[in-house]
Amino acid sequence: MNVNSTSSTTSTNPYSTYKYYTRIGGLASGLDTDSIIQGLMSIEKTKYNKLYQQKQLLEWQRQDYMDMANAISSFKDYIFNLKLSSNFVKYKTSGEAVDNGYIDVTGSANVLEGNYQIDVKQLAASPVVMFSELKMKYNEAKQNSKTSISLGIEFSDGISAPQSRTITINLDTSITESNFGSKVAEEVNKQFSSVGLKAYYDSTLDKLILTSNKTGSNVSISINSADLTPDNKVYSFVLDQNISNPNFTIKIKDTTVNVNLDPNTLQDKDKVGYQIAIAINKNLADTGIKASYSAQEDKLYIITTSSQNLDSSNTDLTSISSSTIGSGEYKAVGQDSVISIEDPFGNLSSYLYSSSNTFNLYGMSIGLKSITSGLKSFSISKDVDAVVNNIKEFINKYNDLVSKIYSKITEKRNRDYLPLTDEQKSQMKDTDIQKWEDAAKKGLLYGDSILSGFLDNVRYYLYKQVPGLPSNLDTISEAGIETFSYFESKEGKIYIKDESKLKDAIANNFDAFVKLFTLTGSDSKSNEDDGILQRIYNIANDTLKKIYDKAGKPYFTSSYDPNSAIGKQLRTIIDQMNAEQDRLKQIEDRYYRQFTQLERLIAQMNTQSSWLSQQFSGR
Repeated sequence: MNVNSTSSTTSTNPYSTYKYYTRIGGLASGLDTDSIIQGLMSIEKTKYNKLYQQKQLLEWQRQDYMDMANAISSFKDYIFNLKLSSNFVKYKTSGEAVDNGYIDVTGSANVLEGNYQIDVKQLAASPVVMFSELKMKYNEAKQNSKTSISLGIEFSDGISAPQSRTITINLDTSITESNFGSKVAEEVNKQFSSVGLKAYYDSTLDKLILTSNKTGSNVSISINSADLTPDNKVYSFVLDQNISNPNFTIKIKDTTVNVNLDPNTLQDKDKVGYQIAIAINKNLADTGIKASYSAQEDKLYIITTSSQNLDSSNTDLTSISSSTIGSGEYKAVGQDSVISIEDPFGNLSSYLYSSSNTFNLYGMSIGLKSITSGLKSFSISKDVDAVVNNIKEFINKYNDLVSKIYSKITEKRNRDYLPLTDEQKSQMKDTDIQKWEDAAKKGLLYGDSILSGFLDNVRYYLYKQVPGLPSNLDTISEAGIETFSYFESKEGKIYIKDESKLKDAIANNFDAFVKLFTLTGSDSKSNEDDGILQRIYNIANDTLKKIYDKAGKPYFTSSYDPNSAIGKQLRTIIDQMNAEQDRLKQIEDRYYRQFTQLERLIAQMNTQSSWLSQQFSGR
């Protein structure tokens, strides 16, 4: 049986050493044929055992390379995440707007630090369509002998083409009053979930709800169904181009709404539209009527329940729109978020809007959490301590890696310890086998040029000047980071020599400090123009390619990579082992044939001797 040509063979592999075939012999001669032949074969199999040991050493070496590759790859992934400005640069925020949960704020590398004020006037929301009394509608359909119920839905996110589907529920025996609502929701989700529309059915309330994971006034859900009528209706109005009076009243469902516009916004139709929608929502918050303005469509939407129909007798918007009221649509639209914000220099930007609850302003990402009542203050500034902690974490991970690699390439090989054969293991205790193999695995990467090159390159580029930065902060040493002396750390570990110098660089020369670590140069083939982290990332990437060329790609877990250098060596050794097995089998068969012939001759001699004895005894 041949040695497996693809699987990684370990010491427990049944083909790791040559196996004898037990046969019955010595019946005539009384000789222990198997023991004699095994003794003879033990000399013959010396070459095979050496090949096995070479194979095992290569497999152990390959595993050592993979362990080093995993360590370098993990560090490379850490570096990739760290060099992103959102992870490397840390800011701290404070103030009423943050502390009371109105907003959360994260800063990027180019944030404008200082004191701000923000007024969250409106949060972005998804459209919601609601259907009530699903059980009653099911029973009505059954009483009217309907065989199915259909629901036409059109969903638009304002970006892609609208998606229209007709949901049909066949009223067969599998559909009952109790599961009808859930079946409708299930079918809607089956056809719409991939585009962002979701359906939920609450059996306790007997309500079907359609909504979306997308927000904004450009997101809408329209219903076209004679079988299922939603609770929602939408009335749309196009605003007049010129609204000159900032103070006016409108009437909606017999409720008077006082609107007081910011006079400075009268020339901006969108800002006027959002102010009107916000005024309506404040005045009609308890009525179930809502308003939403869409800057994309230049329309003011008023969303009501189906029982709150608007008409000319109860609604008057003539002061802002020439649109007729109409009969409304079975539809729901989302809502934009609206804020006003004052920058550190006192400049107020009013009625900014977004389809989401996130604004990217002044180098900040501002997440809206709840509506404020007027301007609320907050401030943002560099979090020096957090950045220092980032550097400390980087130093610890760097030191762990170089220490691990250095220990491997300086660990000397003890050639007195070779991989054990199965015969040798059979004569040893498990604990002794483990100790032996631990010793045999040592030093397989001693002086390795790939790993040594990684350490040399990292050390060189760690301290090499980063071009384009101020001379007082263009090397890592200028930030207070140094290498331990050779007597303190032969591995080349680094440490913060002067933390005050590091903090000073962060506080007073922040842009240069960030570039020192995170800069990505224009030449992708060179490390010269890169910052420290990008250099290390590139070196790690190049080293991994070399390791994979030598030891194989990481996805070869239970077999070797035949295109790698070690894989080719293993292939050659395995071929030699297979040929050697064939040779040993032939030799063993020859020995058994010879001993079989000996047994035959001795048996013949014994027969003749017995015959002669009988002849002499007969006289």
